[in-house]
Amino acid sequence: MPEAIADENTNVTMQVNNDGSINTGSQRPNLQLRIEYNANNDPLYIGLANEIATVGSEKWQIRKAFYDGSNNLTQLVYASSQVTFNKIWNNRALYPYS
Repeated sequence: MPEAIADENTNVTMQVNNDGSINTGSQRPNLQLRIEYNANNDPLYIGLANEIATVGSEKWQIRKAFYDGSNNLTQLVYASSQVTFNKIWNNRALYPYS
């Protein structure tokens, strides 16, 4: 059965479907979520884009996760320090994260 998650701070509702896909609904357009995992199976890159964006289009907001020596999440940093939806998912490893 799908699980619904509501975020009261941003008015976004996410539904995790049985197949692991995620539906979002809000006053904003529906978004798609992509996650690349590292060797420890922890999220490394997290991307959001409009539901019709392709992985090669400049329509992604991308963040990179950083971990300490004990594998605890320490930072989520936006690609090129930009919160905007103007990055290409396929180029996520090429952007600076600082």
